[in-house]
Amino acid sequence: MGAKTAEIPNEYLNILRNYGGRVTLIVTTLLQRLHVSGRIYSPRQMKDELSETLNCNIGFPTIYRAIDRLMQCRLMHRMHRDDEQAMFFLCRHPDHEHHHHFICTICRRVFEIDMCLAHQYESHVSRDLEASVTKHIMQLEGVCKGCR
Repeated sequence: MGAKTAEIPNEYLNILRNYGGRVTLIVTTLLQRLHVSGRIYSPRQMKDELSETLNCNIGFPTIYRAIDRLMQCRLMHRMHRDDEQAMFFLCRHPDHEHHHHFICTICRRVFEIDMCLAHQYESHVSRDLEASVTKHIMQLEGVCKGCR
């Protein structure tokens, strides 16, 4: 699996360019890897795979800079885990304001859910608690069709 930017949807590259800065080989290779696999990755897994793919030793500071850049562009999200281990995944539709994710706990694939029921909760919070919601995070986990 090479580091060809041609394998990355142009939408991702345009988003990176619109947020400014250089579109580096590390970032494009990481994007390509996340796009092809559709799975969650730890920073260590990213480091190991990129080092192998690019045939060089990539340090954690470089990995975390790439993660930060992709998160700023809304191309990457952090998985919320009980054990607090950092795991990240590609957001396939960063232009969709509101959507959530289902993560298979066996194969670690990420599926986007293009719907949100948060407005029902927000109405309840506003009406019954007299408060306002400024942010919400919903992550569904389970076993996908392919792993059942």
